[in-house]
Amino acid sequence: MPITIQDLTSVEKSAILLISLGVEHASKVFNNLSEDDVERLTIAMAKLKDISSELVNEVIKEYYDMMVARNYVEEGGMAYASSVLEAAMGKENADSLIRKINASSELKDMAGGFDLLEKVEENQLINFLKNEHPQTAALIIANLEQTQAASILEQFDDELQGEIAYRLAIMEKTSPELIQDIDQVLTEQLGGIFGGSLSKAGGTDSVASILNSIGKKGTEKIMDFINEKNATLANEINALMFVFEDIFNLPQETINIIFGKAKDENEEKFYISCKTLTKEQLDIALDGFTGKGLTMAQDGIADLPPMPAKDVLEAQNEIVSMVKEMEESGEIIILASGEEMV
Repeated sequence: MPITIQDLTSVEKSAILLISLGVEHASKVFNNLSEDDVERLTIAMAKLKDISSELVNEVIKEYYDMMVARNYVEEGGMAYASSVLEAAMGKENADSLIRKINASSELKDMAGGFDLLEKVEENQLINFLKNEHPQTAALIIANLEQTQAASILEQFDDELQGEIAYRLAIMEKTSPELIQDIDQVLTEQLGGIFGGSLSKAGGTDSVASILNSIGKKGTEKIMDFINEKNATLANEINALMFVFEDIFNLPQETINIIFGKAKDENEEKFYISCKTLTKEQLDIALDGFTGKGLTMAQDGIADLPPMPAKDVLEAQNEIVSMVKEMEESGEIIILASGEEMV
């Protein structure tokens, strides 16, 4: 399976960026880095293989977006940057960029301007969080990319999952002063692990995004836990959630548009996303395909080899992200439960 940008570490992204700059410019960058960073980047550059031009372009675009976003921050502060970026690229992409800027602004010893928390080994972070108060765990998880946050949350037992998710959901209602106090304590406690401070407070948006990355089956016990504590809060989160299975509750015309675009954008990912569908769901997903196109899609799905469930979930999450982008651009309309067109 081809390498995607989600598979890359921050050091690997930096290595790809340096390779794309060429020897002359890369050497100038090396002159401003520590020996440790030069060694890490050199090893990463030597290990990189089969990197497509498309992937290189994605890395360059991510770096460019970071620089543009940073300029907005310098012009008018984080709130101004967030509003401009959200208008330009949608809330999810804007939030991701802001998280990266918050992280990189505290960076002291990393080679590139990518996520600060990527410095921490996932197993190390899991072991640390298991011994911490759920409030501490929630604040840290709020500062992770949603796929990483989901992966870590899944490692905890059911009760701790629910407690962390609940505290994450109500965190946006916590006073800024208290968040700052917690942040200062955490910075002192965790400085030895990743050398930076935390910046994001969480909230129902964060919980919904993380649970979307886990998938519907994995969220049921977490949502039951939150519902027992605060039914109103659970309803808020449910209203923000949209998972792959929800696509099949949309009008057939909308479903056809979604899966048609998914196949056009990444045929292999589309096939993988359909691997675990029931026969009824597959018939719905392929309703918009006819003739040779239908036969090719059916064969492409049937010929898929056995693969980890996480690969299927990842492909489905990419389609969910695409659906959200389509809704934001007005390409499709997704009505809330009970809402009607007039």
